[in-house]
Amino acid sequence: MVLEDLPGAVQEQMRPFYDTFMAIMERRGERKRAEELLKTYFSLIVEQVQNPFPFSGFHEAEREPLDFYRLGQDLLNPLIDVEKSTLLGAENLEEMEEAIRAGSNVILLVNHQSEMDPQIISSFLDERGSLLGRNMICIAGHRVVEDPITAPLCRGRNLLCVWSKKYLDFPPEKRAEKLQHNFRTLRILEKILKAGGAFVYIAPSGGRERPDEDGKIHVARFDPDSIEMLSIISEKSKTPTLFYTLALSSYAIMPPPDEVKIEIGEERKSTFHPAHLYFGKRVDMNAFPAPTKLERREARAQGIWQQLVNDYKLLPK
Repeated sequence: MVLEDLPGAVQEQMRPFYDTFMAIMERRGERKRAEELLKTYFSLIVEQVQNPFPFSGFHEAEREPLDFYRLGQDLLNPLIDVEKSTLLGAENLEEMEEAIRAGSNVILLVNHQSEMDPQIISSFLDERGSLLGRNMICIAGHRVVEDPITAPLCRGRNLLCVWSKKYLDFPPEKRAEKLQHNFRTLRILEKILKAGGAFVYIAPSGGRERPDEDGKIHVARFDPDSIEMLSIISEKSKTPTLFYTLALSSYAIMPPPDEVKIEIGEERKSTFHPAHLYFGKRVDMNAFPAPTKLERREARAQGIWQQLVNDYKLLPK
């Protein structure tokens, strides 16, 4: 199977990624390996178009007979310029690992720049010999499992999907159904946290960051309601749950379209580029006093976002 075997619209969306991936792999002398990987990936995309995979409320990563997690990493890793990449805050990462081994949960609050951010994070963790990358539970927008290009990669992740605010009213008659879906998903998250030892990834901004008019990328502000929801669920679970930030610079590896699209389907551009991560310090969720509950909610989201911004400024650009 080759690029031309993909359905017309998907074929055009995938062409930039295909050209970049093949060029990188050819420079590495791995053209045959690239063809094998893309043959597998493209066949899964076609299968997804013809017979969409039924994702459950909580999807557990599929590792056999086909290792979907490994497929996603093999497609992403060649795009990362490892020699120029950066990982800061290793001591905080080690603290997280120790907490999880002790049975506590860790919720990682991350800014979001690339569609492949979970795979990028996992690449760094795998390189360190950490199991956190493959065990990570991603809270993601529901659209990723509906797109035939991303759905096969989602099958390799532990996944909880929710509808983000900006898609709740599209179409309006589906709003109640989407809210009910979100409620069920959050109940599953509560059970996962209650069991302990979970490593959860979420981007509380609700979308990918894009350059401003001057071409600069700024960390998108966190949604106070998302932070509040996570705080309430973690308290209800009764199991110790620790919050940390992760500042991530990954935009160039697979940048989003210039504008947010409501419809499914976007061109996948990619480049060979370094990625930079800063695992931040633990967040004290009670360290943001304010006169009212609403003001405390706003102050907490602002304070956590500011910590991540400060870390982000220390990353190479």
